[in-house]
Amino acid sequence: MTKTCLSLVFFVLIVSAGLHPGVASAQEMLTVTFDTTAAGGRYAPKHVVAVWIETTGGAFVKTIGRWANSRARYLLDWTASSGGSSVDMDAISGATIATHTAPLMVTWDLRNRAGMVVPDATYVIRMELADQNSTSTSQNNEGTFMFVKNGVASMQTTSGGGFNNVVIVYTGRTVMCMPMCTGRMCGDDGCMGSCGTCTGGRTCNTSGACVCPSGRTFCSGSCVDTNIDPAHCGGCGMACTGGRTCNGSGSCVCPGGEMFCASACVDTSTSTAHCGGCGMPCAGGMFCSGGTCSSTCTPDCTGRTCGTDGCTGSCGTCSGGRSCTAGACVCPGTQTFCSSACVDTDTSTAHCGACGNACAGGETCTLGTCSTVCTPNCTSRICGTDGCGGSCGTCPTGRVCNAAGRCPCPTGLTLCSGTCVDTSYDTAHCAACGSSCAPGEFCVAGACSTTCTPDCTGLDCGNDGCGGSCGTCTGGLECDPTRVCTCPAGAIDCGFCVDTSSHPLHCGGCDQPCPVGTACTGGVCMGAAVDAGIPDGSIIGTDGGGTGTDSSGCCSVAPGARGRTPGGVLVVLLLALGLAARRRRR
Repeated sequence: MTKTCLSLVFFVLIVSAGLHPGVASAQEMLTVTFDTTAAGGRYAPKHVVAVWIETTGGAFVKTIGRWANSRARYLLDWTASSGGSSVDMDAISGATIATHTAPLMVTWDLRNRAGMVVPDATYVIRMELADQNSTSTSQNNEGTFMFVKNGVASMQTTSGGGFNNVVIVYTGRTVMCMPMCTGRMCGDDGCMGSCGTCTGGRTCNTSGACVCPSGRTFCSGSCVDTNIDPAHCGGCGMACTGGRTCNGSGSCVCPGGEMFCASACVDTSTSTAHCGGCGMPCAGGMFCSGGTCSSTCTPDCTGRTCGTDGCTGSCGTCSGGRSCTAGACVCPGTQTFCSSACVDTDTSTAHCGACGNACAGGETCTLGTCSTVCTPNCTSRICGTDGCGGSCGTCPTGRVCNAAGRCPCPTGLTLCSGTCVDTSYDTAHCAACGSSCAPGEFCVAGACSTTCTPDCTGLDCGNDGCGGSCGTCTGGLECDPTRVCTCPAGAIDCGFCVDTSSHPLHCGGCDQPCPVGTACTGGVCMGAAVDAGIPDGSIIGTDGGGTGTDSSGCCSVAPGARGRTPGGVLVVLLLALGLAARRRRR
């Protein structure tokens, strides 16, 4: 590829990367580039050229390119078809051309001479070149090429009639979906994909952010209450140590009347190392009683249920997972002592949110709240709902889940070896599953044959019955077993496949955009959306105006396409690659 083409491709990619997130449509357009050769006339290499469109029945549609002024009358076929040089004046691309060194390019907006968009059909691209005062069409170069207008983008390279390296690019009515995940970490990306999932008890809000429930903070992978969590007391990573607990206000404190001395909570009324205060030890053999060092000791368990009695005895031991702190039995962390055991009231179904608050049968406890438990049921089901908001699976493309949770083949197809096939043309299952044709044979109308006539009548894609193809699906469409381009399950065709429950431009239905500042949730525009850089009050996908024209007056621009339409990007990129390929062939 030449330096010029590389630069062009990089420019196209940069422009594409800067397109507005969401959906941008490509205006339907035909672009043709070609090389010319001399027809052998007296004025060669000087020549005149015309390019025009006809129907397959020979009816004139429109001139899309003409390099000729007064000598246009020697383009005999073009003159006969179009009516002469006085018509289609907007198609003049230049005057007489002096050489054959540079390729020529024409574009067509798929409108006829009257400005109306032509219907889908097969059209003929006619080219004519004259380099003398021709009196017979045999003296001119005549090129005839075909293309199909059917909404499906295509590109072909061909030659003929003295016109070489003819690259025909049809953009189709392709619509590109551009994921909207800028500034989003979760939720729908607007193109049936996901920007991510939330973890640690967080949920995804309408702005695409993972958030903890009210009163909780995300610390070390979990949503915690920093008012009471000893590992994150007052903030993430601020752990309480030395026997301290988080007091409910986000501060680490020692239990009871203990003091924090030398990195640990101690009872200064009995501690011989801190008798009466931190760093006040008793001499060897002395006891600490009531915060005073003494040579004698009177056991005292007043207000204490466990731990030392101040001398050498014990006031009791703890059970149920509790430990002794300041003479009291306490549960670890944020657990609560309920019915002789330490429990987490955030998750305990017997003590949900508080001791004795039991959840009903079939319910679970989540963050201290009882909720109904649903038991998924996929018995004998391979698709559809599991009865709890989940899925038992999805059917392959083209097969629809029925009420019994099965994926039957569409009418006319047979399930063979796990795949829906048409036994009227499938060589591995001709007329019946497992009945294969011999190598080199075709399956025609359910019978093996050595000859075959391709047939794509009423088909969009897939096998033409003879091993060839009837086309490919674009815009997110998939080829179903009936060889028709369809959207996958859960999507509808809005010019491309879209989930109308979450797409901002097709919220609840095709062409129903949400205002900026809202997001599409459940097919309804609601909440605050991520600021995509569109002025407040705008509607995503529109520019507030009507249909316009470009500077040539040729091509209309749909509302919302101006400044965000990648149709030109697609055309330029394909042309760049095509031109590069042509230069390599020279």
